[in-house]
Amino acid sequence: MPPLSSRARPVSASRVRSPHVKATCIPPREYVPESESSSLLPPEDRLAAALEECCRLDRELQVMEASGHAQVGAFARPLGSQQRCKKLVQSAKEDPLEHLPEDPLSADLYVDDNDITSDPFFHRFFNSEGQSLYEQLLRSRMRVLALAKMVHTRDSEAYIRAEVELVDVYSRMNLWKQAHMHAIITHKLLRARDEAAAAQRLAMLRVCGPLILGNQGAAGCLDLLARFLEYCYTQQVDAEHNGQLVLSDLLATVASWAKDDAVTSAAVLEPTNLTELFGAAPFLHWQQLLLRMERQSPIFQDEMRDTALMLPAAVRSAFEDAFAALDPSGFGVVPLRSFIATLNDVVLPHDDAVAMCAVCEVLRRHDTRLQVPSITWSETLLLSRAALLTASREQVEDQTRDLRPRLKLFLGRFALRMGRVDDAQRYLRVAIVEAEQPLGPGDSGLVNYYLAMAEALAVRSKQLAASAQQQATALAESWLSSTEGTRRLRAKALEVIDEAARRSGSTTATMSKREAEAQARSLLIDEYAALSLVRPDPAIMDEAIEFCTKAWTVQEKAGGLDHVTAAAIHVALAQIHAMRLDVAESVRSYELAIDTYERCCNGPVPASALLRLEIALLFQQHEKENAEYRALALAALENVATFFHSFALDFASSDVTRRDCCVKAVEAWRRWLEIGAKRCTLEQHQQILSSLHIATVDGYGEFSLQAAMTGKELAELLVRTGQLRLAEQHLRMTKYILDAHFGPNDRRSRRIKRELVELTSQVKNASLQGGQIEDDDHSWLQL
Repeated sequence: MPPLSSRARPVSASRVRSPHVKATCIPPREYVPESESSSLLPPEDRLAAALEECCRLDRELQVMEASGHAQVGAFARPLGSQQRCKKLVQSAKEDPLEHLPEDPLSADLYVDDNDITSDPFFHRFFNSEGQSLYEQLLRSRMRVLALAKMVHTRDSEAYIRAEVELVDVYSRMNLWKQAHMHAIITHKLLRARDEAAAAQRLAMLRVCGPLILGNQGAAGCLDLLARFLEYCYTQQVDAEHNGQLVLSDLLATVASWAKDDAVTSAAVLEPTNLTELFGAAPFLHWQQLLLRMERQSPIFQDEMRDTALMLPAAVRSAFEDAFAALDPSGFGVVPLRSFIATLNDVVLPHDDAVAMCAVCEVLRRHDTRLQVPSITWSETLLLSRAALLTASREQVEDQTRDLRPRLKLFLGRFALRMGRVDDAQRYLRVAIVEAEQPLGPGDSGLVNYYLAMAEALAVRSKQLAASAQQQATALAESWLSSTEGTRRLRAKALEVIDEAARRSGSTTATMSKREAEAQARSLLIDEYAALSLVRPDPAIMDEAIEFCTKAWTVQEKAGGLDHVTAAAIHVALAQIHAMRLDVAESVRSYELAIDTYERCCNGPVPASALLRLEIALLFQQHEKENAEYRALALAALENVATFFHSFALDFASSDVTRRDCCVKAVEAWRRWLEIGAKRCTLEQHQQILSSLHIATVDGYGEFSLQAAMTGKELAELLVRTGQLRLAEQHLRMTKYILDAHFGPNDRRSRRIKRELVELTSQVKNASLQGGQIEDDDHSWLQL
């Protein structure tokens, strides 16, 4: 992937090779002193610092996203071109003394209104290089990915987690193609990790198969010997006994084992055998007792021989070779750490190497626990047996378990964005099941999964409804092509002509045959399609509402309802109710979401204004059903336009944000005029058009073509209201803008000029008829 802001690297003179210069004339590499190189931070510290920076940027962006700031202006363009910002920053970094003479006045007296680098907005949301918060977070996540690969490995949990976080950042920036590319990489890494774990487990099962089968027959005796060995280790750790075994205590302990667990007692641990092994001594060190068992007890020797045969042949051979190398005299005791080092150096096949790693890990833990410098042959066999049995039974904990549902959540959202709704539902259902296992059914992290699933179900229901509508329309058109349909179409066309003539009060036809047939066809298609329409199964929308209810319950228990997540749940419910044509419930959910946003954000924010715009659009769609919806839609649109215009003035120094907010205000005013222009008074119409013109000027500029068009509309309305001089001013301004853009000979400029001449003559006539004395000056020509 190319860098975000690629800059041409200057080519030094030493790199430009002349044809007469030898290839060996390459300047030596610059020497870095040892003190400077040692002062560089290690990769681990740089990784920790990058993670901390990512957490800081993520917190700031969450505030912007929660309030809706990330949906407007420069915030909605995370990688937008900030070349002007970068040029101003570069010029600000230059030393002014190289270009200007020394000025005795203070630098604080010079304030450049056009320098956006002096605006707090710039330093709040952009760094010194003109990079937005999104771009800073993306660069930090890329740095974390590189450092995680450097510190750890590419198949490590830290690297996979960095990939998932990078996928999340790309999706938040609406860069879905790049996010999907990294998601595929992460999926392959997780698959390779699963395959390695499965291969390791199969290797353990393959190697430990004879041990497991042999353990089923002699489990009781060997388990009792393992318990005896653990008792010896307990006495070694105990500072009072220091590894000394008292015969009476040992006999009582062995008797309690056989009595409590009903385990088949080992013959070597019978009281007579133990008394014979102790001899006349009342106590004995546990390692000496093991050595006596190995030399004097035939029963114990048979048990150890059977245990050795249960072990993998390669592991047993490695044990025998290590003991022969470290104990040439055959005493039966070898240094523990030297024994572990020897086993680590043994080269074995993959399956046996996995088993040997498990044995060496248990021996290291044994060394750390007891701090005993030596180990006997019987200890080695019993510890190896226990280690291999445990390794063959245990389930390796997956450190990437929490990343898998997050990856499937993204894949579901990506499939939904690409229109593959069935794939999206499959991914999201699996993600919910995987997320509920580690998190639990009541964790707040499940809210995003439930909302994504509800959205997928709603989209599926909408697709089915659209498909059913298309099928019904196709059936209606095919019916109209039949003989009966043609006859019905001709009769309907005659009815349309008669109705038009009746309304106009004329005895002759007022519309052509083609127009009447087209209108009749449209009416018949709508009528027949409504009769043959098969609506989708309502169970899909019921399931979507159920997931929203789950999200609501989880959020209420975990984080409370005074949170922006609760507002997101209200929005999801409102959209579902809107698809079910339940306007009242949809508006109610939108209003609850607006109230939550404004309560959490301490006032109106872009998120609440956009939801008010959704309410207005909903009212506009259903205004024919209820006359009150028109007035509610107009009030909502006026609120939205007023908010975005004032919001644009708050970010006046950011051209993109100011323009986008003014565009939203202009769209809201336009929609207001579309709904209420024919039913409002001229004063209201003038007020709305004036607000529209001001918003256009603030957004696009005073000399923009958009300002010229709105000025012309306002001038025409002012002529209707009789305010001729004000209309003349707006029309002159419009002509000046068109002359500047297209020239005075353009047809648009000439048309405006003709209108201006007519309006000027009207103004003069009105002044003369009113008895006003015309001055000799030309003040009326001024702009």
